[in-house]
Amino acid sequence: MLVAAFAAMAASERLSSLESAFLALESRDVPFVHGCILELEHPVATDALRARLSASIAAIDRYRDTIVHGPLGRARWVPDADFHIERHVHEATVDPPGERRDLEDLAARLLATHLSEAHPLWRVFNVRGLADGRGALVAIVHPSLVGGIAGI
Repeated sequence: MLVAAFAAMAASERLSSLESAFLALESRDVPFVHGCILELEHPVATDALRARLSASIAAIDRYRDTIVHGPLGRARWVPDADFHIERHVHEATVDPPGERRDLEDLAARLLATHLSEAHPLWRVFNVRGLADGRGALVAIVHPSLVGGIAGI
């Protein structure tokens, strides 16, 4: 176990000062995340969404990295050896027929939750129950992962 931890640290990259600052802005009561709502004309199948995102993030290591705090408080990006796309792409439902306000309320509740540093700092929720056969995605990303709002 200790050998695996040292191997992971060797393959790691230190967080930048800005990334560390974004982590420090978070508190127990206030998560520090960016989010967006993508409204769709039709729902997307969750399995298809997971497959598409898995293929896309395969080329972006950071979306598969977690944060490990080392000695003297130095945090590092380390590959998540236990990465599973199912941990990041979820289904969420509003009571049908869900209107825009219901979607916004759901997004607000999701944005009020913390992202665990034990896993890569992003989540996508595939929203069901919207009126007129619409679909939506709610994406939540920690600013340390994407370098601020521009990363969204």
